[in-house]
Amino acid sequence: LAIPGAALFVLLGHHVRASIAIALAIPSGISAFLVIGFLGELLEGRRAAGLAVFGATCAAVLSVAYYPALANQLSPKEVFESYEHIHQPGEPLALFGVGGRTAAYYAGGEPMIINEAGQAYRWLMEGNGQRRFLAMRADELPKLNQLYRERANPRANIPVLDARSSQILLVASSLKPGEKNESPLDKMVLPDEPHPQHPMDVNMEDKLQVLGYDITDDKEKRVDGIAPSRKYKMHTYYRVLAPITTEWEAFIHIDGFHRRHNGDHKILDGKYPFSLWLPGDLIEDEYEFTLEPNFTPGAYTLYFGLFVGESRLKVKSGPNDGDNRINGGPIRVQ
Repeated sequence: LAIPGAALFVLLGHHVRASIAIALAIPSGISAFLVIGFLGELLEGRRAAGLAVFGATCAAVLSVAYYPALANQLSPKEVFESYEHIHQPGEPLALFGVGGRTAAYYAGGEPMIINEAGQAYRWLMEGNGQRRFLAMRADELPKLNQLYRERANPRANIPVLDARSSQILLVASSLKPGEKNESPLDKMVLPDEPHPQHPMDVNMEDKLQVLGYDITDDKEKRVDGIAPSRKYKMHTYYRVLAPITTEWEAFIHIDGFHRRHNGDHKILDGKYPFSLWLPGDLIEDEYEFTLEPNFTPGAYTLYFGLFVGESRLKVKSGPNDGDNRINGGPIRVQ
């Protein structure tokens, strides 16, 4: 049952028609039994031989699938291949936090080595109209992005041309027509004004304006109600009004019927600290939550806000409970 079930799940996930998916999934279970039977006959019931075959199979899967995928995440090879494909003659490449020997092997020559975000920004933008490229560690992107946003007009996130690796990115000084910014920060520091399903206007201590929120299901579809034991995401939208020096955390309270769901979490998963937020920035915080099974159907109230320890960021105006919790309104539990 597990093998046909897994096959059916994968096929439906790839949008294969249900009737075809079922027709392919059922024989997969039968085939598995035939293979097991064949191996049993071949090994004549010898346990040691069976363990050896099992070990060899696991090793083959790791060698052919897992380790190459892991290597692609950690290796800068794809980034340098993208650079070779994208750049024009005379457009230089520098390295920020990426090993020089590896770069010399993949890209040829000896690219410039940069060790600090300010230096990386200056080098990237001092091309006098010539486009420049930077292969860099992903964890250095937030600070470089802030430096770029401070001076960009109109304000935008720094162009990222290759973000396939979770560790190493290819950044450019500018985008050409037809190129798309693949920056992972575009989902956090928004390029355009959001239009939430639940719009709000909440002033938080003249530092943040809450623009509203959405709740989506596991298919990223906006929903009006939620159910226990299922995964949802709350998307909260902010406009930055002033610099913020405190690293606040977010809370979500779903209250009702003498129950509370508590969703404390780091804003933006800690990937873009408050100290980098600039006045005028539009921020989307995404948090995944699941209601506990003991939540009975009915109307609950959604509260949310920011806190550090026992202190909460004050709500100056907008719907709230008087205890610095923003009142997001009723939420229906099905």
